[in-house]
Amino acid sequence: MLITFPQAVANCFHKYTVWNGRAPRLEYAWFFLFSILCSLGVDWLDGFLETPPLPDLAPLTSTDIILTVALFLPSIAVMVRRLHDYNYSAGWVLLILVPVVNIIFWFCLLLVKGDTAANRFGEPPSAKPPQNT
Repeated sequence: MLITFPQAVANCFHKYTVWNGRAPRLEYAWFFLFSILCSLGVDWLDGFLETPPLPDLAPLTSTDIILTVALFLPSIAVMVRRLHDYNYSAGWVLLILVPVVNIIFWFCLLLVKGDTAANRFGEPPSAKPPQNT
């Protein structure tokens, strides 16, 4: 059974401080989609409610900052766990600081299957959804 959208989002928020282990492609992809949808929703809400007094500060509205803070740790944690699925260290997360290259690299993480065998970060993620404890 594959992980569903709500399970993936809940799992990422539940494991927002887990920096070890591995994340399957669908968990990363669903959380990536969730982040995009939240960003679009917040941008629409900002535009609907009011326009900032200074147009130059439009990307820095309070709801955008709140969303960024809320999604920061879960996003980084799932990125690290996804990198572990490829047997890469967490240091590769710093690639997000390089323009253009980062988009290509992280998009590839959505498409390419990780290691099928155990690696130094643990067993491969199972196709079963995580058990709630």
